[in-house]
Amino acid sequence: MRLGGRREDEPHRRFLTLCNPGRENILSALKGIRVLDFSRVLAGPYSTMILSDLGAEVIKVERMKKGDLSRDSVPFVNGQSAYFISVNRGKKSITLNLKEPEGQDVAARLADRSDIVVENFRPGVMDRLGLGAETLHKRNPRLIYASVTGFGQTGPYAQHRRSRGFGLGECGDARGAL
Repeated sequence: MRLGGRREDEPHRRFLTLCNPGRENILSALKGIRVLDFSRVLAGPYSTMILSDLGAEVIKVERMKKGDLSRDSVPFVNGQSAYFISVNRGKKSITLNLKEPEGQDVAARLADRSDIVVENFRPGVMDRLGLGAETLHKRNPRLIYASVTGFGQTGPYAQHRRSRGFGLGECGDARGAL
């Protein structure tokens, strides 16, 4: 298990400060807030990146051995996925096997000491892992639990895995309005 550190003088922080002279306080607006990030792909990681940019400590939970799926996304810069780096900058990272009791226990203990949990699994996955909103709220009543899904928690498509083209096909041809 590895928990990496974050440097306060990261290039994106210097850039934001240069672009917003006199607005340095915005970069520490969430200082003291801890976010436990179970999200993958884009919406969740992008959301937690913004929280990190605003000063929150974000701990990204990744799969054992393989890490986040987007670590394999092209293009690569100096051997690392530019996409992964772009939405995960400023975050700490820990790898856990959430299918094993030990990994679930570590994740639950991290949630005990967190202010926010962000996840974007299909509905029910975190509950099956013992890390659902109800379970974690019993352990940490002040916890904010954000679940980002493509199709909501209930309804006919709640369990649908998002894929390219599905949304356009279900919504109709967007060009028709042009």
